Amino acid sequence: GDMENNEIDLAKNIRMRRVELGLEQKTVAEAAGLWPNQLSNIENGKQRIRAEWLPKIAAALACTVAQLYGEKPMSFGEYINVGSDDFVVLISPGALERYAQDAIHSTPTIREMQRRKLDEHVSEPCEVLTP
Repeated sequence: GDMENNEIDLAKNIRMRRVELGLEQKTVAEAAGLWPNQLSNIENGKQRIRAEWLPKIAAALACTVAQLYGEKPMSFGEYINVGSDDFVVLISPGALERYAQDAIHSTPTIREMQRRKLDEHVSEPCEVLTP
């Protein structure tokens, strides 16, 4: 079927955010529990995005689903809220890639994933801060 306008924007925003963060498709796909070719097809508008993928894609890109839809501006290199009010994460170079790598090994809820994975990395360069 035809892609809706907001789906096309969503696909573009996913790609833009990934490129902005300097992450490879493979890294983001693995962190989000997708195959790299699925993410490639999503970014190119060849594959519809299933609702249940969105929180995982957003978390892999250190942003919220609303930000992926373009409803709120993206932030980078400052305090970033990663999909949940419980965590504000300070992203610095290398931290996001490591977070994405670690996220590969779990697909419980995104909240549990953040709690478990981010707790392991309170050391630099990724701090977990409570608001």
